[in-house]
Amino acid sequence: MNDLKYMYKKVSIYALYVLIILAIILGLINLKFVLPGILGLAVAMSNLFISGIVTNNALAKSKVNLFTYFGIAFKIFATSIIGIILFTYNKYYLIVYMCGYVSHFILLVLYAINIKDK
Repeated sequence: MNDLKYMYKKVSIYALYVLIILAIILGLINLKFVLPGILGLAVAMSNLFISGIVTNNALAKSKVNLFTYFGIAFKIFATSIIGIILFTYNKYYLIVYMCGYVSHFILLVLYAINIKDK
């Protein structure tokens, strides 16, 4: 659990940097794109936290419980619904949302590089 807390701490710090850079780039393109981009990054971060908690609980217990299934279903449902809602307003919002969501992988790569150096 300590490794998970350390990862959350590091990834959250990296998320602030990526959030600022993402907001500046999207703001220069179009100010209306800032919120969907930030929302995509926020959803990706929340999915990371939910995945960590669900995985930790699944590994700590010998069998998978209802919480595991609910966590997995919630992640998929919430991500999809937000994407659909943004698409109904503007098709470009969905693209920006996906860019924000995918930018989360930059955080994971930075974390992996940081861990590799230690």
